[in-house]
Amino acid sequence: MRDFPELTPIRENCATIAAEAREHHDKGHIVHTPVFRFINRFVTRHVAKLTSSRNVDTDRLGVMNLLARVVHKVQVFFTIIKRWNRRVYYSSKYVLIALLAYLIFFPDLISG
Repeated sequence: MRDFPELTPIRENCATIAAEAREHHDKGHIVHTPVFRFINRFVTRHVAKLTSSRNVDTDRLGVMNLLARVVHKVQVFFTIIKRWNRRVYYSSKYVLIALLAYLIFFPDLISG
């Protein structure tokens, strides 16, 4: 195997970083607390499911990917409207923003 002397400082630096990481691990720093274990498990179980992608036909697609499809279609629709008529585009854009804000802040008014 050929030796590359110009890489020696990089190898030494990597060895130092690995030693520091082992030392942190051995001291039981913050990463191993119950709070961080809870956060790690929560993200793994819930957030990862929301953003999952389909690798095989039988895999379920995450909600965020489904939502991204809808958002993309709306984006394309508004791009077409903007090219057609800018006034219609901006007025419909602000109406849509106001409607979403209304639905977020006053959801009980809609259900009656």
